[in-house]
Amino acid sequence: MDILLSRELHLTPSDHETLICLDFRTEKPYKALRILTDYHDAKMLDDMTQARRMIQRGIRKYLKGTDPSQWEQFLPVVNLVTLSLDFEGAFLGAAHRHPPKQALVISEGMSSPGFGRHKVSQGHWRAVVCVNALVSDLVCYRLVIQGVEESDPDPVEYRCMELHTHTVHSDGGAS
Repeated sequence: MDILLSRELHLTPSDHETLICLDFRTEKPYKALRILTDYHDAKMLDDMTQARRMIQRGIRKYLKGTDPSQWEQFLPVVNLVTLSLDFEGAFLGAAHRHPPKQALVISEGMSSPGFGRHKVSQGHWRAVVCVNALVSDLVCYRLVIQGVEESDPDPVEYRCMELHTHTVHSDGGAS
């Protein structure tokens, strides 16, 4: 596996609601891209006074008609840093999910939810770190993008399972 991009970003409240574009190139085709993100060291705002103030401000701005005294129903207040990906200027998708630690895959045969399947060709790529909400004083965001070669182990972990339910409409008691 080749490391195509490895960055550690130190995000502060001034980065709140910003986009950080990180360009990289693939000099050869790959079987897949493996994208690792991590910012688990600072996910949640623990200061309840500050959380109350932020939530009530958000209620007044976005939820007109909602009682700001009901602010606790919106806890916890968390950081949200997400990622989107472009290839040669075309949007490939986004991982706008809350887990701060993620392992994503882009390939022609299968890509992580939120991303279209795409051949990992030689060319210009852009990872866009979306700092949607930053409520901590400092968040260390790590991003590593690896090029997976044909000889490397498969980057996707497959689990064999059968998903089904038994309801009152079949042979079960669940509604």
